[in-house]
Amino acid sequence: EQQLYAAVSAALARSPNVAFDLVGAAPATGTPEDSEAARASMERVRQSLLNMGLPTDRVSISQVTDPAIEGNEVRLYVR
Repeated sequence: EQQLYAAVSAALARSPNVAFDLVGAAPATGTPEDSEAARASMERVRQSLLNMGLPTDRVSISQVTDPAIEGNEVRLYVR
């Protein structure tokens, strides 16, 4: 969480109205359990962002499958 906090703080310092896209990524060859695990991890990160004080309307969430990965990932993009 410290790295997440540092990254979010740096983005907010540059642009106080910044919003974030939070994406749970699962391998394209994964199982339904992999997709669910990616979603659960994404939700934990989302909750951390909200606990940091970000309003819900500045954090969008989505899920994707990615043939280039072998394990679940949570990606955070600045928009």
